[in-house]
Amino acid sequence: MRFLVFCLPLLLAVPAAGQSHAAADSLLSQQDTTGAIQALERLLQREFRDAEARWRVGQLYMSRHPTGASLSPNRRRAEEHLRYATRFAPDSAKYWLALAAVFRGEDWGPTRMQVEGIIERAGRAAEAAGDTALIADAEYRAGRVELERWEHYGNRWESMGQRLTEISAQGDWRLVEQFYNEQARAIPESGVTAAENGERHFRRALQVRPHHVQAAAGLVVLLGAQDRWSEALETARQLVRAAPDSGMSWAIAGLVYSRMNRWSEAQVSFTNAFRRFTPAERAPFDNLDGLLRRADRVRLAQMSPAQRAQTRELYWELSQPLMLTGLNETRTEYYARVTMARLRWSDPYLGHDGATTDRGAVYVRFGPPDVEAIFGRENLNWVYWATRLRFTFRLAPGFANAYLGPVSRELFEQVDRDLPGRFDNVPIMRDLDTITTQIAQFRGDSNRTDVAVFSWVPVDRMIGGTDLQTLGVESAAILRNDGGEVQRVRREETLDPRSAAAAQHRTWRLSLPAGAFYLRVEALAAVVNAAARHSEVLTVRSYRGTQFNLSDMLVTRRLAPRDSAPTRWTDFFIEPTAGRIEPGEVVSLLWEQYNLTTTPEGTARWGVELRVNVSSIERQGSLARIVGAIGDAVGTSALGDDRITMSWEREGTPGPDGTLIEFVTLDFGDAPAGTYTITLVVTDRVSGRVVERTRVLTRSEVEPERE
Repeated sequence: MRFLVFCLPLLLAVPAAGQSHAAADSLLSQQDTTGAIQALERLLQREFRDAEARWRVGQLYMSRHPTGASLSPNRRRAEEHLRYATRFAPDSAKYWLALAAVFRGEDWGPTRMQVEGIIERAGRAAEAAGDTALIADAEYRAGRVELERWEHYGNRWESMGQRLTEISAQGDWRLVEQFYNEQARAIPESGVTAAENGERHFRRALQVRPHHVQAAAGLVVLLGAQDRWSEALETARQLVRAAPDSGMSWAIAGLVYSRMNRWSEAQVSFTNAFRRFTPAERAPFDNLDGLLRRADRVRLAQMSPAQRAQTRELYWELSQPLMLTGLNETRTEYYARVTMARLRWSDPYLGHDGATTDRGAVYVRFGPPDVEAIFGRENLNWVYWATRLRFTFRLAPGFANAYLGPVSRELFEQVDRDLPGRFDNVPIMRDLDTITTQIAQFRGDSNRTDVAVFSWVPVDRMIGGTDLQTLGVESAAILRNDGGEVQRVRREETLDPRSAAAAQHRTWRLSLPAGAFYLRVEALAAVVNAAARHSEVLTVRSYRGTQFNLSDMLVTRRLAPRDSAPTRWTDFFIEPTAGRIEPGEVVSLLWEQYNLTTTPEGTARWGVELRVNVSSIERQGSLARIVGAIGDAVGTSALGDDRITMSWEREGTPGPDGTLIEFVTLDFGDAPAGTYTITLVVTDRVSGRVVERTRVLTRSEVEPERE
């Protein structure tokens, strides 16, 4: 039926020979395929040599042939009629191309081997008739034959040492890297003849019909495979000028711009493509299944269409590399992947959607492979260095179709279950540095919560070592929820790259209602294309009510009251930390206590327990001394060699708003580098209510690495 929908306008547009085809045309206009076939078969009993009737009935039989199947009675009847059509009208390119399409859909090698010769006959007939539309179609189809040949014979490699299958059996990725770097090499000029012939045919098609989208697509695929993206861009631009109303022509331009890392132009091109796509053309681009884990796909499928659309938009908003810019390179890259997969591996005759073939599914999920190598006749390997993944495909001889081998299919099933799509090939994602943060929540004004975000921005890694005297760095803290962006605090600075290491800390103060938010902290040095970010889901607590509660425990490098009677965290000079201190530094802790129950005399009494657990260190050294506001009132107990607990009792009078502030300084002494978990437990001795807060602290000389 899909074939009929495709062919119906074409069939109805062909003038009938006098009135002899009128009955079939009438039935076909009502989509009565059976009646139209019967009418044409009756006509052929009288007019056996009517080539046009043969062509029409052949097309209708093919409309009944199951898409993707090889043989069927309907396909055999279609072939019979089209053979007669070419015999009775050998100068008609249209009939030869129809016969080539039938042969193209059969998976038996000898039959498919005839396709090239049939297309050549079609091309000669079209040239003789001077029919530019049929010349272009014949050249395009000849180019597709060569493209398939290149898919099979291009990218040939040879092994000069141990066999890759033997290395893979050992399961050592270092051996795989060694194999590709030292024991194997690409065979020069492999597939070059097919590439040259395909390029010649595609260019000829575009010469006579510049708006032939499929020919331009084939040429872009071949040029891109040879890293000739500048030439591919010229092809795409010419196509857009020739076919500006075609969504696919704009998508092809978007693909090329993406591969040239011209993301702004790529994004504009895909925006133009979406404005022109039909719903059916747009559907593959809106489908996120190829990026999602299996369980997430199930959840998405259970949503209503409106919920799926909202989820898709939210997915791309949160996937945006930098919210500081107007670009969404990951979304654009996904569109480029879908475009390439559909251009390169789709096969309408065999029912293949390129994005859902084995190669297309891997490509959409992980992008272009770092290594694409064919060993022998059928062994195609794709390697992704960042994820340490290698997929092996089996090439079907003569088809350029490829299927995952048993081991690789099992691997893809695993990653499909556990690993969502990745964008390691997008430069900004590959080079994006990491901002570390410490977030502390305090009771704010008007039933809101003060959220303090202390960030360590790797400015030195971003701009250090550049030759510029000064460099602009833009940074921001951005909050979103289901309704969109809630708050953005942005700043611009001009820094000296030589002293960038001294400007790596940022503090953001946000006033928020209780609820769930998505937080981004970003930094961008646009001149040198350097960026860093932190992202997390932030649940903002409510401090409304009269029950005893605690702020977060704030960990700082240094802490000093601004005056002799501090009552809130803002009354302190704070040198923040984003969760890391260097050996030798002391740690100051600060927290606020709200609504402690008081005695009739107005006094609050509470107990504090502070636990320091070693999460991951070399077991040596000790926590040397604890000093600060608690003085000698601290009781200390050591539990083994990886935990220390401090406890003390306190009393005081809360302020008018029910707030009491506490702070303490810890000196880790010669405790070694590692990860420590600090747990604060405060007990209201009057009400008996207990509240706990936890903070993880890294003690290390080494700056946090890029994630």
